[in-house]
Amino acid sequence: MSQSPRPLFREHALKEYMQRHEKDTLPRSVAPPTIIFAWLLLVIALALAGLAWWAQVPAFLPGNGILLFPASGSAVQAEQGVALILLPPSAAGKVRAGLPTKIQIGNSPQQFQRPITRIRGIQSPQAIRQYYGLSGGTASLVAQPALVAEIDLPPGSVNTQDAGSDLAVQVQVGEQRVISLLPGLNQLIGE
Repeated sequence: MSQSPRPLFREHALKEYMQRHEKDTLPRSVAPPTIIFAWLLLVIALALAGLAWWAQVPAFLPGNGILLFPASGSAVQAEQGVALILLPPSAAGKVRAGLPTKIQIGNSPQQFQRPITRIRGIQSPQAIRQYYGLSGGTASLVAQPALVAEIDLPPGSVNTQDAGSDLAVQVQVGEQRVISLLPGLNQLIGE
């Protein structure tokens, strides 16, 4: 009496039942506007990443300097100031005459934008002090070898009372991608 048990439901009826209940449904925990918003955020994030990859911003090399007024009889007019710029020696390959700079005298809000006039090369502190006749407080600003550059300032743009003032200088040495400004990514993309 061992008969195989006969199925309770017909096979064809079971298939139809399952097909009726197998509809594609979204999970009830996420509403359709939320999904659209998430996709929109993803598209915006990808567009911003692409913009950061291709957009370029100026790359600046910071440096220090001293405001000088040449003695009368020199090639530069006495009332015309000269910015003596001291940059790291490692910048020798990047800096050349004609590059734009931003110069700020001391804590003054006044800022000049002038090109580099002359490059004097890498010099020792003693050679810089002797060549430019620096002494006292201005001589103490020159403590290590530096790449020396000069910028002629327009006549009347600075006061002779500012002679010997320290300068904050930024030399524009090129451009860089915006994405390279994010910490860690500059090594990843090779800049």
